[in-house]
Amino acid sequence: MPKQAPATKADKLNSLYKECGLIKEDVFQHQHYTILTRSGIEKVQAHYGIQVSYKALKLEPKYAVIKAVAKMDEATVETYGSAVPENCKNSYFAETAEKRALSRAVLKLTGLYQHGFFGEEESEQLTAEAKAAPQHTEASLFTDALNRLRQGDAPGSVWKAYPELHGHEDFKAAVKAEAERRKATTG
Repeated sequence: MPKQAPATKADKLNSLYKECGLIKEDVFQHQHYTILTRSGIEKVQAHYGIQVSYKALKLEPKYAVIKAVAKMDEATVETYGSAVPENCKNSYFAETAEKRALSRAVLKLTGLYQHGFFGEEESEQLTAEAKAAPQHTEASLFTDALNRLRQGDAPGSVWKAYPELHGHEDFKAAVKAEAERRKATTG
C-alpha cells in the first residue's frame, strides 16, 4: 500500500523533523515558504538514500552551470544550478552552482517543492530575507501556540504546526488540556 502524503506543509515539516533528524538550525521559516539549510538538505539526502552525480556545463570566472543527476529508488531527476555575480555574493561560482543543483535535485525527488520548501543555496534573496527576519525563540513559539489554542485552533493542528516544541512539557500539557476541555464540552 503506498504511503499517504502529508496533508499540509506543517505535517510535512513535522515528518521531516522526525524521519530525517532535522533540528531547528536546519530550517528557516518564512511567511510563505520554508528554507532548508545546507545541513538540512544533506540530512534529507542521506535519509532517502539519494545518489547525485554532477557535470560542469559552464565554468567561467564569473559564471558557472552545474548539471545534477539524482536517483532515489527508481526515480531519476536531472536539474541544474547556476551562479553569476547577480545571484551570488561570493566568488565561488562553481561551488555555489553545485550546491544549488544538489538542493534542487533533493527537493524535486522528495516532492518538497510542492509543499513550499526551498534550498538555502537556491536563492540568496530568499536566504537573506529569512536570515534577516527575526527568528522565533522557544518562548515566542510557545506564546504563539497558546494564542492559537485560545483563538479556537484545533489542538491537533497546533501540535502539528510546532514540531520544535514537542519536547516542551508546558506545550504538551497545554495541548492535552485543551483537547480534554473540548472533549468534555462536546461529549
